[in-house]
Amino acid sequence: MKQILIFGALLLIICLTPIFILLYSLKNPEQEQLEHSVSPNNINEVEVIVIYDFPDPVFEIRYGQETIEFTKKREDISIYWEDDYKAFVRLEGRVGEEPRIFVLTFD
Repeated sequence: MKQILIFGALLLIICLTPIFILLYSLKNPEQEQLEHSVSPNNINEVEVIVIYDFPDPVFEIRYGQETIEFTKKREDISIYWEDDYKAFVRLEGRVGEEPRIFVLTFD
């Protein structure tokens, strides 16, 4: 009887561990910086961050005090500056897809 209880407890721990890891990773996502750019005179900056990949990837464009969130994976990310207060983020998709362009203005 004692062996059955020990085996049952070990089996329960083995089964619940992946669930706790998944819940922890969703609550505390690891962020990965994909792109970072600073304005010509180092006044403003833009970051493109992966918030988490599971179950669907979520990305953020962070600039100033603003955030733009998007979910579709893009192949190539480019940041261009017009001046210190206006930037363009271009997200290239797969072949045949139109790129998404975000115009970012800083106060």
